[in-house]
Amino acid sequence: MSLGLRGYLSRLGGRTDPETPSSRQDTEHETPTVLYSCPACKRTYISEEMDSCSKCGMSVTRIPSEHELGLSAGRS
Repeated sequence: MSLGLRGYLSRLGGRTDPETPSSRQDTEHETPTVLYSCPACKRTYISEEMDSCSKCGMSVTRIPSEHELGLSAGRS
């Protein structure tokens, strides 16, 4: 990670060190966030749970994850 980006992230309070196996295990117990899409106004949201679009009020559609689509998470 570049020093400029690392400094920017540290000022925001974000992680600046590479992810380690132990930090990945900690995130397995967090509530997962999901992508939702509004077909009416073409907005995409990241949320734990959502029923309607905050902009237009129409019903949103849950976007399946890579895992749910059967895509491999192991990338090279």
